[in-house]
Amino acid sequence: MKFIVKLACLCLIIFISGLPCFGARRALLVGISDYRALPDVVKGRMLSDLRGPINDVKAMEQALLAYGFKKSEIKVLTNQWATRERLEGSFRDWLTDGTGQGDTVVFYFSGHGTQVKDFNGDEKDGLDEVLCPYDTDPKTGNNTIVDDEFGSWLRRLHDRTVVVIVDSCYSGDAIRGIRGVTVSRLESVATRRIKNISFASYNPPPICRGLARGVTDVPPGVVFMGASMEWQPAFEIRRHGSFYGGFTFGLTAKMRELVNPTYGELFDRAKHMVMDGMRLPQTPVMFADARVAKRPAFGGKVYESPIPKPDIEKREKVLVAMEPGEGGGDQDFWAIRKALSRLDFVRLCQSSDFFDRLLQVEKKSDGFSAKLINRIGDVEYLNTSSVDDLIQKLKKRLEYAYTVKNLSRITNPRPPFRIHLWLQDEDRRDFWVGERIGFKVKSERDAYILIINVDTEGNFHIIFPNKYQKENLVRAGVIYSFPDPHACGFQIGEPVGEELVKVIATDRPLNLEALGPNNFESYFNEAGVISMPRGIGGTVLNNIGSTLSSGRFAWSEDSLVIRSHKQP
Repeated sequence: MKFIVKLACLCLIIFISGLPCFGARRALLVGISDYRALPDVVKGRMLSDLRGPINDVKAMEQALLAYGFKKSEIKVLTNQWATRERLEGSFRDWLTDGTGQGDTVVFYFSGHGTQVKDFNGDEKDGLDEVLCPYDTDPKTGNNTIVDDEFGSWLRRLHDRTVVVIVDSCYSGDAIRGIRGVTVSRLESVATRRIKNISFASYNPPPICRGLARGVTDVPPGVVFMGASMEWQPAFEIRRHGSFYGGFTFGLTAKMRELVNPTYGELFDRAKHMVMDGMRLPQTPVMFADARVAKRPAFGGKVYESPIPKPDIEKREKVLVAMEPGEGGGDQDFWAIRKALSRLDFVRLCQSSDFFDRLLQVEKKSDGFSAKLINRIGDVEYLNTSSVDDLIQKLKKRLEYAYTVKNLSRITNPRPPFRIHLWLQDEDRRDFWVGERIGFKVKSERDAYILIINVDTEGNFHIIFPNKYQKENLVRAGVIYSFPDPHACGFQIGEPVGEELVKVIATDRPLNLEALGPNNFESYFNEAGVISMPRGIGGTVLNNIGSTLSSGRFAWSEDSLVIRSHKQP
């Protein structure tokens, strides 16, 4: 990031009716990993089974138990038991006929989804959203559940508190975009999959042709939470050795972690985890009546799930997998592998394992062409003339990955107070080179804050405090802007790639001199920001971890990830 500072940023949908939470409770959880007619090839695209929905159902069940649901109140349908007929019948018998006025109803679905042509004119974009049960036909779309029909099911649940969670997606393109412009396409990697089916042809069920315009509108007082926008994919990702739907993982993690959150708080934290914790190219959305958004989620938490305390002093190496490309000989491959193994912050692994970076190298007539891919599929392209040149370029990128990996591990999952960091353009994470951006911070308690940036090459910057803003005490409940509104702002610069911004808040001021080398002022750049080389930044990182783990401070943290791209 280039700093210019002068003195003077139906994938998953939750429907919640606006009724108080009391009465009986029923939950229907559906997860489909193995589809009857998959894998298959449709429109030249390979459609595969999923790996996470069964884990998603288990995670959601455990999360609901923490909110007081009994196992006898939860019905589960998975794989071959989740046909179109059984799903509709269970929804009718278990949820609609099995509950009454004032009861709480939860419906959860994890599996494939898609978009199809809208035949009754109720969609502005001309597309209906579709859920795919176990027996969905990938050629014709038979046995699917279209949103028009699903809306008719929901209308029968009037006078109840209704929560519907659907973790699937409509878009099949793994891309990142800036305001509708595609800026990059993600490589296919073994650590994530898209939850989408595209049909060869589609013949809608009669209900979709017969419903009048507007009849599928969700009743008033409903909260909508979406794990991604309609044109974005929803991913399942590998976590803790297994696959999960990205939003389900974030949502259930925050359900366990937060103490009696409101629906709004739960959504905000899950969204933050999806976009910044998992770096997924999907932007969760929420539309809610303010009254409903402020109500306790699922009626309030009954007991707190234990949260393991992270070892923030421990440093983890970057896991790098290698795959040979075309034209490369064994000698080149092993020379690169041997050079990487000498880096003390790198550990080599297999590409089938859980990796932080995947390196693919292809030999060219004038050198090497390499792809450095993260576990989501973002690619950095490196063209070099020799093995030594390639290693030097890789070293910078891998030092960034190492620093960010361990800076991200400095987290306090159940802090004594919360600090919130966000971009002025709140829902964006991708920016053009040359754009100006700013950050905002709000703390629940008076606190002293440190804002850190690690740029794409691993250089370490302290944005705040800085030469022009040395007082770093923020008052509870007050929103602060960085840089100061009267300053020029922060400008996105080259080299392009990913950067991390992290805020650390403490109840007492940290001694900056004790965190790193003496005379911090010698590292002020022309913009007044403290900028340190990678090696010195690593020292500061280690000292921050040991200081916060000492128990002498009450502290909290938050972080976000931004990406820069050259304009076409």
